[in-house]
Amino acid sequence: MVFRWQHWVRPLAGAAAVAAAFQVLTLGQPPVGAGAPRVAALIAMLWASPRR
Repeated sequence: MVFRWQHWVRPLAGAAAVAAAFQVLTLGQPPVGAGAPRVAALIAMLWASPRR
């Protein structure tokens, strides 16, 4: 579904980043001080993405 958009690279990178963060946060279970900046960075990356 991502490939049908005209600008598909950024949404695909966002989905891959969220999947990687989910894997690290659930399987690795790092301390809150290490996990919170990752979540904040993902929110910032997805928030800044251009909308239609």
